[in-house]
Amino acid sequence: MAWLGVIGMWMIEGSYIPQLVRLYRIKDAEDFSPWFPLLNFLGRLCAVIYTVHRGDWVLAFGFLLGMGLRATLLGQVVYYKRRTRLMRTMEQQFEAARQTSAIQEELEIEGADVFAKELPLESPIVVGKW
Repeated sequence: MAWLGVIGMWMIEGSYIPQLVRLYRIKDAEDFSPWFPLLNFLGRLCAVIYTVHRGDWVLAFGFLLGMGLRATLLGQVVYYKRRTRLMRTMEQQFEAARQTSAIQEELEIEGADVFAKELPLESPIVVGKW
């Protein structure tokens, strides 16, 4: 009956693999709380200590595998959240710089229009009279 426990453990721990693949593909973990994999990792750590103390190496190995998967998930969540925040900050800075540049160009064009207008010939500046 130990084989049933091994199959169950592999299925439970393997259930994290699709989530890891999905996060890797979409490269965004904004809607994913880091608390879930962190608490799950700590729970697996407690389970490993308990099963090793009892001498149940099959379960201990399964829990160790689960710790590795949860650590990977936690790493992905933290990495992609930071990456997303950095990208947003860079996009905001770029947009602000673009708007500033557009305003400067607009002012330069308006200023050029003012100076490009011809002065009337009878103007005191042209004639030299005040």
